[in-house]
Amino acid sequence: MFYLINFKHISYFVMILDVTFLTAHHKRSIKKGVRFLTTDYRRESKQIKFRVTPEEYERLEAMAETLNISVPMLAKQATQKKRIKQPRIDRQGALEIAKELRAIGTNLNQLTKAVHTSHIDETLAKKLLRKLEMLRKGLRYLWQRLN
Repeated sequence: MFYLINFKHISYFVMILDVTFLTAHHKRSIKKGVRFLTTDYRRESKQIKFRVTPEEYERLEAMAETLNISVPMLAKQATQKKRIKQPRIDRQGALEIAKELRAIGTNLNQLTKAVHTSHIDETLAKKLLRKLEMLRKGLRYLWQRLN
C-alpha cells in the first residue's frame, strides 16, 4: 500500500509493506490525518491512449506550448469540446514584435539624445518629427497585431 508522509513540509509517497518498520515519527504523521493513497485516490482513474503521426504531434506540441499547457491537457480540452483559446500571435510573431520594439526603443533613445545634446535648427526638427511619426506608426502597427 502507498502512503503519503509529510516530513519537514515535504510530502513523500512511500510504499510500505510492513507498518512495523516505520519510525515513531512517521507513525505519528500518518496518524495525524495524512490520507492513504490507493489506486482509488485519483478522481480521473481512466486512461485513454491514441496515436498520432510525428507531424501531428509537432503541431499539437506547438499549440500546447503557445497556450502554456501540456499536450495531454490540450488533447483533453479538445475532446471535451472546451473552447481552446488561440493566442492572438504565435511564438515567432511574438519574437518579431519584440525585435521591432527593441529597434523602436533604440531609435527613440537616439532621438532623445539628439534633442538633449544639440541645438535644434528647423531642418533637424523636421527630421526628428518625421522619425517620431515613423515610430508612432510602427507602434500603432504592433498594437494592432497584438489586438
